[in-house]
Amino acid sequence: MRRRTDPGSPPDFERLVAGLFRLRRLGYGTALAFTAIGAIGLRDPIWAISVVLALAGFLAGTGFRDSRRRLISALITDHLAALVLWWMIGPGTGMDLVPIMIISVSAFALPFRTAAFAVILGEIAIAARVPLHLIGSESVLPMYWTAGQTPVGEIITTTAALATLGLIVAALFSSIGRTLERSRTHLANSAARYRTLVEASPDGIMIHQRGALKYLNEAAATLLGYAQPSIALNTPYLDHVSEHDKQQEIDRMHQVATGETAELARVGLIRTDGSEVIAEAVCFPTELEGHPAVQMIVRDATARHALRDTEMLFDTAFETSVAGMAIIDINGKYLKVNRALRELLGRPADALLSTNWQALTDPEAIEEVETRMAAAIEGSGEDSFSLTTRYLTVDGSTIVALATFTLIKDSANNASRFLCQVTDITDSMAAQEVLRSSEQRYRNLFERIPVALYRSAPGGEILAANPALLEMVGFDSIDDLTALEAHDVYVDQSERSRWIDRIERDGAVMDFEEQLRRKDGTVFWGQDSARTVRATDGTVLYYEGAIINIDARKRAQQAQQRLTRIIEATPDIVVVLDPAGWITYANAAARAFFSIEEIQEPPYLHVSQALDRDTMRLLIEEIIPRLRDGQAWTGDMDLQAPDGSIMPVSVVGLTHHGADGRVARFSAVLRDVSEQVETTKQLQDLVRTKDEFVASVSHELRTPLTAVVGLAQELRDHRENFEEEELIELINLIADQGTEVSAIVQDLLVAARADIGSITINPVRFRVADEVEAAIRTIPAESVERLELDVDSVDAWADPGRFRQIVRNLVTNALRYGGPNVRVRAHNGANQAVVDVTDDGRGIPAADRARIFDPYFRAHDDPTQPASVGLGLTVSRQLAELMGGELDYSYENGLSTFSVRLPTGQDD
Repeated sequence: MRRRTDPGSPPDFERLVAGLFRLRRLGYGTALAFTAIGAIGLRDPIWAISVVLALAGFLAGTGFRDSRRRLISALITDHLAALVLWWMIGPGTGMDLVPIMIISVSAFALPFRTAAFAVILGEIAIAARVPLHLIGSESVLPMYWTAGQTPVGEIITTTAALATLGLIVAALFSSIGRTLERSRTHLANSAARYRTLVEASPDGIMIHQRGALKYLNEAAATLLGYAQPSIALNTPYLDHVSEHDKQQEIDRMHQVATGETAELARVGLIRTDGSEVIAEAVCFPTELEGHPAVQMIVRDATARHALRDTEMLFDTAFETSVAGMAIIDINGKYLKVNRALRELLGRPADALLSTNWQALTDPEAIEEVETRMAAAIEGSGEDSFSLTTRYLTVDGSTIVALATFTLIKDSANNASRFLCQVTDITDSMAAQEVLRSSEQRYRNLFERIPVALYRSAPGGEILAANPALLEMVGFDSIDDLTALEAHDVYVDQSERSRWIDRIERDGAVMDFEEQLRRKDGTVFWGQDSARTVRATDGTVLYYEGAIINIDARKRAQQAQQRLTRIIEATPDIVVVLDPAGWITYANAAARAFFSIEEIQEPPYLHVSQALDRDTMRLLIEEIIPRLRDGQAWTGDMDLQAPDGSIMPVSVVGLTHHGADGRVARFSAVLRDVSEQVETTKQLQDLVRTKDEFVASVSHELRTPLTAVVGLAQELRDHRENFEEEELIELINLIADQGTEVSAIVQDLLVAARADIGSITINPVRFRVADEVEAAIRTIPAESVERLELDVDSVDAWADPGRFRQIVRNLVTNALRYGGPNVRVRAHNGANQAVVDVTDDGRGIPAADRARIFDPYFRAHDDPTQPASVGLGLTVSRQLAELMGGELDYSYENGLSTFSVRLPTGQDD
């Protein structure tokens, strides 16, 4: 199945050889005419042999299209002719061997033009020798014969041969001299250019030998803090390496000493001023003054590593922020969302990243936000602004949130994107509403409580105060207090203004919380309830009210509200149990999990109803005893919902004692770790898949590359030991192995591009048979020998290159893992071109057939067969589907068949 092709020769060489052979045939034609006349006239068998030799020389090389093979056949014929003439006529004719040998050396060893010149001169000498020799020979024609051994002829022929030899030798030495001079000039120029490139390189280049620096370019000297490279010469390289990287560099030097290249690595370099720079360095072996040395290329990566650390810090803060955060482009599309925002809106990241903020925002707020964003982009508005709006969650409900938009600019100070921070204030607003209702309910009660009382005029003068108020504000007498105005005791004057506004508007102030200042300057929280006392005509006479110190209550209230909001809003399950194991409190997440109705009164359910047998045993034997000892318990367990579903949770359990020291209750926080468990499993699967993939790719690439490198080195080092046919065979082997590598890389590229949707398909109409044969030509010949082709005249409408990739993958798969007989058949289907690749192997196990097209899946684990990347079938199906076709597998009657169906491009 493999076709041999002529590698081709330069056009000038082709024309030269053609002219040479015309001249050569003219010489042998002349010899053929004279020897034929001699053979007819003398009827001597020797002359008959001369006729045969002249005819062979005349026809030599005409059967070869390869110019170099024609030349070789002609040289072989000339050698034989010269040897026979030596035997037939005498040593004088043997002088033909000298130009013939020179022609042979010239054809293979010298540069093209010199070789061509030597071959032409040699062929002219040989062509001239025939008639000259015939003129001087006594046994050709009587008219040319002279007495004795025709010394004149011998002198003429010998002189001609020597003259030709002299010309050829002179041409050879002249050409060799010019070639050597040009080589020296090119070498000197190349060295100068290389040194210029090294000195001008922006990367630092250093050479150290036996641990000491022997060469540095300007960039390397600057990196290490030297004013000029010469100062650093002969200093130990490791003296410039930070302590934490010295062992790494020692190991890398040992690696280079074995002839290997030390790959790119991060290394800390100490400058002359003691500062450290982070560099990236690659090391490889070299020679300096005939001795092994290490050459390094280093680049300052301090800024890039600092930027990466900053980016990592931002990403960590962004993702772990308790507030919902998002990066939005200037068109409103979500670019990045953190965990808190995903949980707040109840949507996964991919759902948010596929939409924009307007789709989830209260329509009444969209116009305002867009206007302020446009103003920020144009520079006419604030770069950062906040507003309260509503967001739509995944279950259709809405939340009230405080949204802050901050403009982010790029390095050119152009508007790039917005950072949006969303804080859920739904619970806060609900709590405020509850608080207002509570204040209204308890207003009458607070009015009758005997607490600090006061009376003040509308202008602010304190008219009266009871002893409780004096004690509260720290004054000794009523006179001291009444000498002040009411606003003098307020920490924040705006609070007094709000109090005035409210009492003027409502006629009363109830439970007004304010911060007041005592005489000694200390501050406390007071709760102020007051009413307006009016005259009969409606004129305000004074305000009278009561103030109570709510410092402790305020702090407790704030803490309780924060805790209640946190516990109710947290997605973690929070429960409180009595000593008997009954759940007496459950937060929103717990009520949802256990299906507890809002109106249901505690206790809700017993802990045994939420745990399986093994977890209940753990609770009794380990958790409860530890909790009763006053110790906290943390660990993992499975929680059972009423519907029987199991949720893995991480648990923190605490004990709470009563005033009498006995256990009053237990509390537990249970966090759903289903995602973490699943993520851990997925990560383990990914790591295993990655390891298998890397191992497979390494093996698949290393095997052909090892062959390519080995054969190439053999050709480079021992080319003169191989015959022409062996050279061609070695080159073909290199090409075959290179094709194997190319096919693997092509499959990897297709698989990668398929994931991002960037595969290009260029369909045209083509003959299936031509592309099948082209694909098979890329498979090594020894494998193709057991391949049978049965290809009808079928046309397809697809991308020929992608089609060849599919055929090659399927045929290679069948030859590698199938039976001894593999058949490729192409035929017409129902408006489709169908290619079947069939083998008589044991087939793919039934349990694996549904997964053979999955990436990196390998159904064959036969240790006698080479491993594979596991992408061939995946890539082939993807390409077939992208071209409007399909690829499937079947196993019937002991035959495995992969069928590719592609459109023909013809109308139905």
